[in-house]
Amino acid sequence: MNDVLVAIRQYNEELTEICQEFLVNVPYPIQLLRYVGVEFEQFLFAKVFDLDCRCVVLIDEDCFVFRPESIQELVDHVRGNGYAACGIPDGGVKGNPLRRSPLVPNVFFCIIDLERLRQYLGTAPSIESSDYEPDRVYELPSFLDGTRYNVSNVIEDYYRFFFWMLNHGERIKYLRSKRRSRATVVCDHLDRECAIHAWFARNYQKHGERDRVLNVRCYAVSQLRKSESECLIR
Repeated sequence: MNDVLVAIRQYNEELTEICQEFLVNVPYPIQLLRYVGVEFEQFLFAKVFDLDCRCVVLIDEDCFVFRPESIQELVDHVRGNGYAACGIPDGGVKGNPLRRSPLVPNVFFCIIDLERLRQYLGTAPSIESSDYEPDRVYELPSFLDGTRYNVSNVIEDYYRFFFWMLNHGERIKYLRSKRRSRATVVCDHLDRECAIHAWFARNYQKHGERDRVLNVRCYAVSQLRKSESECLIR
């Protein structure tokens, strides 16, 4: 069994190749997941624990990691501090201004400690029946910035996977983010910018979208070179 696995959710082969360009120095094996839409939700419900690893790093193919060393550092931080997962909140912050729940991380960049969670398999409630529990006290991210959100609405079924772990008393490490035009910059646990998500990979082949995503890639390349230069200076 692998200790850590990077799993890229794939829509488009060209985008996947671009995503992988940024991961060449990540010391973990990479696996492609060809699950989209409802299929991905069913994957989280039934198949994520079949992955041959103790910890998985989920990355969408239009998310470009320009500080790849942050992945290993985040994995170590999650495991060393007893978190079950980490990622940026799906609502409540300008970096990801969706009016959704800040309790749930968006899975475009998300680390899940499967080994920690396997103990709950087969116990009630099931993942697919888990929900926001109004009588439970949840710990919101400390950095919500006034952006509107809906803490209790299970707007997508994949939310149930994260409410399942929260309802078992597990914790999620919430990461800060920043907005850059129509993209979202992810910060690691030390608030260092480490990745950028272009969004809407499913529209990559549509007019204008390919150029926009490639511009995001150019930004990521510039940040990668900057990060590499800083490493050389150190």
